Amino acid sequence: MLNIDEGTEKKETNDNLNADVLVIGSGAAGLRAAVSIIETDINLNVIVLNKGEKNNCTSYADNSFEISGGGGCGLSAVLDDKDSVDKYYDDLSKIAMGRNNKRLTRLFSEQATDAINYIRELGVKFEHKDNNLTLVKEIWHQESRMAYSKHGTGNEVLRVLKSKAEEYGINILNDSFAYRLYKKNEQISGCLTYNKKTEKSIYIQCKSIIIATGGAGGLFRHTTNPRHLTGDGILLSHEVGAKLCNMDLYDDIPMSLSQPRSLGFIPALLLSGVNHSVPELLDMETVTWKYNKNKLPEKDFISSYPETYQRIKRSNFNFETDSITFGWAAHFMLGGIEINCKCETSVKGLYSAGEVSGGVNGSGRLPGTGIVDGLVLGKIAGKEAAQFVSQLPVKKSKTQKIQKAGLKTIIFTDSVLNHFKTLQQSLSELLYSAFRENNLNKINEYNKEVNKISNQFKDLLECDANSFNPISSQAQIILELRSSLLFSTIYINARYRCH
Repeated sequence: MLNIDEGTEKKETNDNLNADVLVIGSGAAGLRAAVSIIETDINLNVIVLNKGEKNNCTSYADNSFEISGGGGCGLSAVLDDKDSVDKYYDDLSKIAMGRNNKRLTRLFSEQATDAINYIRELGVKFEHKDNNLTLVKEIWHQESRMAYSKHGTGNEVLRVLKSKAEEYGINILNDSFAYRLYKKNEQISGCLTYNKKTEKSIYIQCKSIIIATGGAGGLFRHTTNPRHLTGDGILLSHEVGAKLCNMDLYDDIPMSLSQPRSLGFIPALLLSGVNHSVPELLDMETVTWKYNKNKLPEKDFISSYPETYQRIKRSNFNFETDSITFGWAAHFMLGGIEINCKCETSVKGLYSAGEVSGGVNGSGRLPGTGIVDGLVLGKIAGKEAAQFVSQLPVKKSKTQKIQKAGLKTIIFTDSVLNHFKTLQQSLSELLYSAFRENNLNKINEYNKEVNKISNQFKDLLECDANSFNPISSQAQIILELRSSLLFSTIYINARYRCH
């Protein structure tokens, strides 16, 4: 075989762990789910997988852009007496344009306030004025709803949830990622994982799994997300038969393509430097922003967007003569794993929370709802998974044997690994090309190109991807390419069908 080193096929041996519930993902949704499990049943054994990257979407949101007042991203909910759940639900529904699950959207609008109050009680340092929350009004919101922290809103959320998880003794496996889920008698039974530092594979036997892996923005050439967000949760759930929904929908926002690179502007800041309306901007492929002191005096720029101002200044930007070119970047997955109001998927024992879940959002997403979505659904998923496990009959635990006949560990040559990386880059370009394309014929061409790449991958493997396990040091490359292929195929096919 050309694709593997001679003599490197071998039987896989796994370390084994047991858990009542396994949570895959350690952002706001994953940590909130893990804490919620213990709050529901303190006797349950919970394991959380943390892929081990420096940033996840919850913390990375602070680096992408900042709302007026500073502090990175904001969290929106009904937090003022002048506001109401009905108003919030109306705003969510308008931007969804009928593509949302109305029951899930209503549930979210009703529980968002409690979600923010919960993390306030845990110690998130939101900004206040005269003992009242400082709230910002953002585009598409009827009222001021955005609470934020100058300490970095996303990082604050993670800080308090991690602290609570540690208080509860929750086992967080750092530098670990899920590679494959398993079922027994049509019910979730375990997960094969890899640890990047120890380079060991670990089989975790469990009674329930919560997918909280975030979106797939890292697969697109231009994105506001960290690169390791590769749609793993879509692959993992799809392989065990979970239904997906709204996979043609992906949220985009303007992000700088020229210096300073990878800088996101909220709509109010972007509009201060262009002579276009919002509908006009949405139809433009690129947007040129030039500082206009008449629309945004420098002192207001510094006070309202301090981090953004400093980032621009550090890039030697000349506020009098220079301009910044913005393009559209993949920001938030609007579809995902189909869930009901209990965060149940179509697979028994499998739950989903956060961005990887479809239904709350439709064709668009209100600013400030991303992290709150994770908090709301995370709490529900944790509670429901805990109750599901607690109601199962008690059986003597036996470690499930996952080694099927002929299932081997394969070590790929460096040459093949380089081919895999090239395929991944090609998929990233194709995905971004299809991202805002409205020409049906072109979308179909992109679909054909993805099929070609898929066939090249199969030829390099010389076997079915589910017929072997990779060696630990190569597992992440294989996983992310498989995720990329599946997501690209589903996304571009869905765009073609729904166009």
